[in-house]
Formats: sequence, structure tokens, C-alpha cells
Amino acid sequence: MTLSSREQWLVAAAIGCVVVVGIGRFLVVPLVEQSSLLDRKVDQKRQELVAFGDLEAQLVRLTERYQEFEERVTRHREGFSLFVELESLAQRSGIKDRIESFKPGEHPVGDYREQTVDIDLKGLTLEDLARLLRDIERSHDSLYVKRIEIAEELRVREGEPGRLKVRLTVGTLVGRVS
Repeated sequence: MTLSSREQWLVAAAIGCVVVVGIGRFLVVPLVEQSSLLDRKVDQKRQELVAFGDLEAQLVRLTERYQEFEERVTRHREGFSLFVELESLAQRSGIKDRIESFKPGEHPVGDYREQTVDIDLKGLTLEDLARLLRDIERSHDSLYVKRIEIAEELRVREGEPGRLKVRLTVGTLVGRVS
């Protein structure tokens, strides 16, 4: 069976169409999809890179702030003693005569060494206590009240203002644990 030239031309055109569709479907479309996928991945990686850059900048800022904090809370004057500092604060607050006892101590807290002093005070007014706590808070040596216990003393006479019995634990960080 012989095909006429017109039929041969139609068969060749049909085969050409099948080849073109096959090449388009199995070669061109996957390449276009792959290119599109790669473009999306490149955009995603660029966004991740920008996010990593922001995180790096934030890490640098936080590291600097941490180092400044560490320097500030562990820096004290030459010959600093928490015991002596609290004694002078009590003197300035006018309550040195109401101190019953001082009990200094030092121990590790995490990566730092902490000095503490337990102070027992008797016969304080609320104003005396407020003045002492304000002076502790305003100290340049990063002092803090770690614990406070307040109890009312028995009144000696009716009409006298109530007096307080106070136990404070005041602390400060003095350096890194060796």
C-alpha cells in the first residue's frame, strides 16, 4: 500500500506534531517548572539570608549589652566590701544604732560569686526602713535586697508609733567563679 504525497505529508505533519508535543511535554515543561522552582528557592534563600543577617546583628547587640551588664554589676571600687558599704548606708540613713547583727557571706550563684550580708534591725519605723531600702537601691555598687522579713515589735506604750523588726539579706555580684 502506497500513500499519496498528500497522505505522506499529513502523516509527516502528524508525526511532527506528536514529536513537538512530546518534546514540549517531556522536555520543555519540566525545564520551565524546574526553572520556576529554582527561582522560588533562590528568593526563599535570599529572604533566609536577610533574616540570618538580622539575627546576627541582634546577637551582636545582645552580646554587647550582656558584656556591659556583666561589667556594670561586677565592677566595684578598689577594696570594696559589702559589709562596710552597708554599714555606711546605715550610718547615712541614721539607723546604725538599731543594727543587732551583721552576718556576711559569699557563695557562687551560677557563673558569679555573690557577697551577701544578713542584717537584723530592731526598732525601725516604716520611714527608716524606706530610707534604708532607697539608699540600697541607689547605691553605685549594684546592691539588691535578696530577702526581707518584716515583723511588728510589741508596743511598749499605747499611743507610740509601731516599731518594726526587720531581717534583710542584701547581696551584690563580685566577679566570676574561678
